[in-house]
Amino acid sequence: MSLRKASKSYWLDIRIDGKRIRRSLKTESKFEALDRYKQVKDKLLQERRGKDVHFADFTKKYLGWAWSTKPASARREEQRKAVELLEG
Repeated sequence: MSLRKASKSYWLDIRIDGKRIRRSLKTESKFEALDRYKQVKDKLLQERRGKDVHFADFTKKYLGWAWSTKPASARREEQRKAVELLEG
């Protein structure tokens, strides 16, 4: 996360979930830029909080994708699950 000055304006430059986000803070004042930086960063992180993916949901999505693109991998995953059920 960083606050950078490019030409006359300050910019927010952060990564959230591997995605780079750059936004102009539309100010030349460092004090104002620090305040806006915190507000914008908090807003972006708040938007992100609702997008958590649970492992079970991810697994279902992955297997759907795997069957269509990698049937051998999907077959192995289903076999692994069957063994876990029999052993557990």
